[in-house]
Amino acid sequence: MRVWLFYIGFYCLIRQTIDRVFAIENLQLKK
Repeated sequence: MRVWLFYIGFYCLIRQTIDRVFAIENLQLKK
């Protein structure tokens, strides 16, 4: 079960990073 928690946490971290990248790209495109 620890492995599942690790994958879930790792997935959440990657998702947050991707969201930030898309947000930055969107702001740059708007400018």
